[in-house]
Amino acid sequence: MVLKAGDKFPEGVKFGWAPILDEDPTVCGIPQLYDANKEWAGKKVVIVAVPGAFTPSCSAYHLPPYVQKFDELKSKGVDIVAFIANNDEFVLNGWGKVNRVPKGDDFLMLADNKTFFSENYGWQAGPNKGDRTGRWAMIVEKDGSISYAENEAKLQDVEVSSVEACSLAQGLCSLVPNKTVSQAIRLAADAVVRRKVQLECKKLRKKFNSIQSRA
Repeated sequence: MVLKAGDKFPEGVKFGWAPILDEDPTVCGIPQLYDANKEWAGKKVVIVAVPGAFTPSCSAYHLPPYVQKFDELKSKGVDIVAFIANNDEFVLNGWGKVNRVPKGDDFLMLADNKTFFSENYGWQAGPNKGDRTGRWAMIVEKDGSISYAENEAKLQDVEVSSVEACSLAQGLCSLVPNKTVSQAIRLAADAVVRRKVQLECKKLRKKFNSIQSRA
C-alpha cells in the first residue's frame, strides 16, 4: 500500500543504520537496526528515497541541496531528514560523509534493505532497474500522519522530491493549516497557473484593443 497524504505512518518500520561519528570516509561505525516508530515518535520527519548512493542525479542534485538547506528545514519545524536507499549501511555512511552530512541523529542515511519500505509503502525504481528504491519524498508529522507523499514522474528527475519542494511544503502547511501539504502545494500551483492565464489574457486584450484602434 503506497502511503498518501492523510494516511498514518505504519507500525514496525525498521531500517539499517551506521551512524556518522566522524568525517573520515575510510572508516565506518558498526551497523545497527534503526526503529523508525520509536525514534520518530513526536517528531516531524522528511523521508527522501533515492535510487542509489553515488549515482549521478542522487549525488549531484539530490543529497547535496538537502545538506546545504538542512538548517532552513530545521527552522521550519523539521526534526529529522532521513535519506533511504537499497544500499548497505557502510555505503550509505561513506556517501553521507563525502557529502558532508552532519554528524548526529537528525540527518540520517538509512538502508532500505531489499527495498522493503519502498516496496510496501513508497515507490520502487520500476521495471528493469533492479532492486532499487524509487525517487520520492514523504513528510511525517509529529502525530504520525503523512502530510506529503510525492513520487517523481521520471527516475532521473529531482522535482517533487527536492529540498525546494519539501521546504515549500512546510511553508505552505503553516499558511494553509487545514489542508495537507500536498493539497496546499496544488492550491499554490493552481494559483500560479491562474495568474499566468490572467496575464496572458490581459496581453491579448491589449493587443486586440490596439488592433481595433487602428482599424
